[in-house]
Amino acid sequence: MKVKVRSIPDTFRRAGMAFSKNPAEYDVDKKTLEILQAESQLVVEVLPEEPEKKQKEK
Repeated sequence: MKVKVRSIPDTFRRAGMAFSKNPAEYDVDKKTLEILQAESQLVVEVLPEEPEKKQKEK
């Protein structure tokens, strides 16, 4: 799933990833999402799933 994450301090590391005050998007699994959401030094937003693009049949 995709998440947008920014740190409250200038830089911050958690779950093997580095974060800054500038929001960035990441693909994470459920366990990593839980770790990030539990961290008070991070602001985590779960992004909506993008619908799969349907291929037109000819």
